[in-house]
Amino acid sequence: MSAILWTGSKSLHVWFEMPPEDHIAALKESMATLGIDPSLIGKPEHPARLRGVIHKKTGKRSIALWRQK
Repeated sequence: MSAILWTGSKSLHVWFEMPPEDHIAALKESMATLGIDPSLIGKPEHPARLRGVIHKKTGKRSIALWRQK
């Protein structure tokens, strides 16, 4: 895991190094259980919810809750 971000709305987003294909389904299930949005897992071409971006609907700025150094 590289980072955990709060989007400025309801969900958390987690950034991972790209896992092997056979691990992606298990990651999606685990993240959903923790309340983390699993929709981008396995889609490295969609880097979304960047730190500091203002959420369109809430007007709140996304923040990094944790990041790997």
